[in-house]
Amino acid sequence: MIMSLKSWLTGVAVLTLAAAASPQEADQCAAPIPSPRLDCYPVQVNFPNATEETCLAQGCCWDALDAIPCAFGRATAPSTSLCDAVLPASRLACRNPRYFLTATDATTCAALGCCFDGTECFQPSFLGYDLKPQSWVETTSGYTGTLVLRSRGPFGNDISELSVEVTADASDQVRVRIFDPSFRRYEVPLPLHHPTTTSNSSSRNSTSSRLYSVSVTSSPFGIAITRISTGETLFNSTPAGHFNGLVFANQYLELSTSMPTSAPPTFFGLGEHVGRFLGNASGDRYTIWARDQPADTFHVHTSKGGDNVYGVHPFYIRVEDSGLAHGVFLLNSNALEAVATPHAITFRTVGGIIDLFVFVGPSA
Repeated sequence: MIMSLKSWLTGVAVLTLAAAASPQEADQCAAPIPSPRLDCYPVQVNFPNATEETCLAQGCCWDALDAIPCAFGRATAPSTSLCDAVLPASRLACRNPRYFLTATDATTCAALGCCFDGTECFQPSFLGYDLKPQSWVETTSGYTGTLVLRSRGPFGNDISELSVEVTADASDQVRVRIFDPSFRRYEVPLPLHHPTTTSNSSSRNSTSSRLYSVSVTSSPFGIAITRISTGETLFNSTPAGHFNGLVFANQYLELSTSMPTSAPPTFFGLGEHVGRFLGNASGDRYTIWARDQPADTFHVHTSKGGDNVYGVHPFYIRVEDSGLAHGVFLLNSNALEAVATPHAITFRTVGGIIDLFVFVGPSA
């Protein structure tokens, strides 16, 4: 079976950890709830009924005495700019369709805090996290910082505070880890072959010898890796109107990097798939979930679910305008998809942490 991340999210039971409503969600519940109440957690066959904990984890409002105990609150309608920033190819349905049939009118959609274009109710763009003031510190191996949630993500249950670790593994390699410091999550249990630490390698890894520079944007948070010799951006997660900021919830993680605006990106990789060798970036979905099945050549990288086959390596190589090349690898073995558009490549996964490697190259 071909499986996209969208079908994964809507086709399995959602594990919810203990969570209270965020301040934004509490405000939604304090305001008059849309009438009639919209069921945020309807009864499903062979699926557990809603509890206060699971209801709040979805960002909804709980009233045990009501016939519909778990209902959507009244959210603030998103601005036009937040709706226009979401390209059709990368849209997510308003909230989780597992619990709610998507709204089909503008009034209901706006009351849920979502966007409506006449045919579809979808999630607005999310700005993600802010860098906590004075938390960005340079260390002997790189940088560390703390992120604080500025607004809920598309499915609720967002982690309110995250840690960021940037490790300069070598002069041509940098690692970025983003994780929940208060709850240990699953990480790929494989040993990594880091560059050997010697006096010579230490010299090659000094700040002056690095082929790249690291910079951050505080609000909304974004991290950028730049090639020093050409000034070309290798990775930049700062939301700039074409993609979401960082989303880090208990079962949904999303991180994007911007692409050059002069032309569609020239990239290769993102798992084993059927199609031309050069990656397509017209809203194509690269589903990374191994299956022992022959490839479906009729729905390659479409919204029907992509074309996932045997290989699942979440790695791509991009050729820059200068002709130099770099690689980006996400160390994550959960169900994952990448969405490639002319402006960005977006990773979406259902678990683990963000453990990203940028290999500066410069040759492929």
